[in-house]
Amino acid sequence: MGGADKQERVDGRGPSDPLCASADTQREDRALREGAALLDQPAYEAITVDGEDGARFLHGLTTGDISGLAVGGVLYTLVTDDRGHVLSDAIVWREGARRFHLLCEPSFAVRVLAWFEAHRIADRVTIGIDGGKAHLGLEGLAWRQAIEGVGCPSPPEPGGSALWRLASGEAAAILGSRPGAAILCTASSSLGVVRRVLEGAGFVPVREAASERARVEDGRPRAGFEFDGDLLPMEIGLEGAVSFTKGCYAGQEVIARASHRGRVRRTLAGIRLVGTSAPDRKTPLLAGGESVGWITSAVVFPEKGVLALACVRREWAGAESDLHIVFAGVTLEARISPLPFRTI
Repeated sequence: MGGADKQERVDGRGPSDPLCASADTQREDRALREGAALLDQPAYEAITVDGEDGARFLHGLTTGDISGLAVGGVLYTLVTDDRGHVLSDAIVWREGARRFHLLCEPSFAVRVLAWFEAHRIADRVTIGIDGGKAHLGLEGLAWRQAIEGVGCPSPPEPGGSALWRLASGEAAAILGSRPGAAILCTASSSLGVVRRVLEGAGFVPVREAASERARVEDGRPRAGFEFDGDLLPMEIGLEGAVSFTKGCYAGQEVIARASHRGRVRRTLAGIRLVGTSAPDRKTPLLAGGESVGWITSAVVFPEKGVLALACVRREWAGAESDLHIVFAGVTLEARISPLPFRTI
């Protein structure tokens, strides 16, 4: 899971540039795939919802089944508007019977908070961004084994949580999600302690460029890139975060109608591009002279070239026809590729 109106290029160097395959780059990529990676940037912002009506309030403003979430449970969900468009995604942790934390992209937390405040009428809840907590992300196949070695008793699977008490007396909540976990430190002062313990256990700090390469290769949508308040969940590969059996929530009728009647015009697709630079977000994807979609994210791999995610008209999502983009005045070949890339 910050977004931006204009995507910054992530590692735009070509494969021939030796910096592209530096030892640090290789180490980060290995940690994200096979080892234990510590996301080396503010991974989340926490919104806390507390009060007698907390469960009912969140249940009516998110796509997930919040009312059925047990204390200690973790759920990946979406915040949608009345049109069914995705405003943000979030990891929800039910800390107590009436206390919830939503972890969002840092630049989207204010948007979510404003949406919640606008819909709090007579609800007995308090809502706010919890600036007193700090947040980290963990990824990689070996993150559970690595954290067990420093005293975390039972690293949680997706949907679960665990309280980790460090030998120093610091405490942190570990929230199991995909593709790894989120750590919610109980105080911002704990961040440095937790980071040092994790690095001592073998976690490799990774920069945003590395985590973006892994995200795109996995085909994972991100707020501010694949969606920015203008698309339905099914148009960006997020229908798995929607409960089609829960009660009413903002945008439910639109989402249900589009899903059940098959009226979804676009879908998320993988794109392989010829070239050595990552095109900007919103670069049109063309078939002949017609626009059939747009690039949402693009990254450069030292050995794989340019991989991208794109929002594409459904009739073109499985196309083997010639597609292309025009970037920096040059026409570049583009080929639809199944997601995730890494299974190819």
